[in-house]
Amino acid sequence: MRDRMQARTGVRRFVEFRATFLSYFLFFAAVLPLVCTLTVGQTAGAAPPMVPAGKTVEIADAVHVIPDQGVALVPNIGIVVGEESVLVVDTGMGPANADTVLAEVREITDLPIRYLVTTHFHPEHNFGAQSFPNETVLIYSIAQHLDLQNKGEEYRNWFVELFGDDVRELLQPVVLVQPDITFERRARLNLGGLPVELLHFGKAAHTGGDTVVFLPQQEIAFAGGLVPNGFFPILPDADSSVRGWIATLDLLTELGAETIVPGHGEIGDAALIRTVKDYLLQIQEQAADLQADGVPLETAQESLFAEFTDRYPDWGEPHWIRNAVERVYAEITQKN
Repeated sequence: MRDRMQARTGVRRFVEFRATFLSYFLFFAAVLPLVCTLTVGQTAGAAPPMVPAGKTVEIADAVHVIPDQGVALVPNIGIVVGEESVLVVDTGMGPANADTVLAEVREITDLPIRYLVTTHFHPEHNFGAQSFPNETVLIYSIAQHLDLQNKGEEYRNWFVELFGDDVRELLQPVVLVQPDITFERRARLNLGGLPVELLHFGKAAHTGGDTVVFLPQQEIAFAGGLVPNGFFPILPDADSSVRGWIATLDLLTELGAETIVPGHGEIGDAALIRTVKDYLLQIQEQAADLQADGVPLETAQESLFAEFTDRYPDWGEPHWIRNAVERVYAEITQKN
C-alpha cells in the first residue's frame, strides 16, 4: 500500500474548514429523506459498487474507458496510453476497486503509470489513490485539494452511513492521499506523443474543484460530474453552484471536444453538454421567477419537482431537482 501521508514540498495548501461537521450533518439529515444516494442512485439490493474487470473498451486510438456498466457508485474510468507512459483518470471507490483498475491497465500495456488525475474528490472518483505505485504522480487542482482536505473524511462517513456494509468494506481501509502536484487553472502533460490538458475552470459547479481531462488530438474530454448522462445534475452541498455550473459548461464547450466521457452514464458527444446546460438554465430561470414572486422555497421545490420530472421522464435521480432549486434560491440571496 502506498505511503503518501507526509506532505511534499510546495504542494500543500491549507485553509480553515468552511463548515463544521455538525452543519453538514444537519444538511444531510434534511436531505436524506429525499435521496437514496450521494451520487448515482443506489437502492436496496443493488450491486456492490465494484469496477468491472474485463470490460475495458478503446474509444479512440490509445484512449480506453472502463465503463460504469450502469452500476451505482461506479464511475467511468479513463486509461490514456502514450508512447512513454500512462495516465489514469479516476480510481473507483477504495483500494479494492483501484486494484482492478491497475490490473486493467496491465492488460493494455506494460508502460509506467506516470500520472493519476481525479475529476473531483468524491469517494468513487478519488478514494483509491493509495493503491497506485509510488512513482505515479498524483495531480489535483488546488480547489479539489481543498475539497479533499475540508470534506474528505466527512464524505467517507456519509457514504458509509447512507449505503451500508458494501461501501463500509470498501472505504474502511482508505487513506486520503495528498497530491504530488497541484495546479490552479491549467496544467499540461505529455505521455510521449500524446498531449493532455488538465483544466479547472475557476467556478464551483458539481463540486468546488471539478477537473476536466482534455485530449486535444483526439478531441475527447473526461468531464467527471460536470456532464452526467441520463440523470439530473447533482448539487450535493453548499459548495455546489447552479450559476457556476452554467459558466463552467460554457468554458467546457469552448474546448471543442467531440467525445464526452461523463463521470457516470454512457459516453456521448458534445450535445451532452448542451443538454445539461439547458436543464440548469431552465431550473435557474423558473426558480428565480418563483422566488421573485415570493414563493417559499419548499413550495417552489415541490412545484418544480413535479414539472421537471414530467419534462425529463427518462432521467434518474429526480430528488436532485429540489437541491438545484435550493441552490438557486441561495445564490440569488447571496448575490443580493
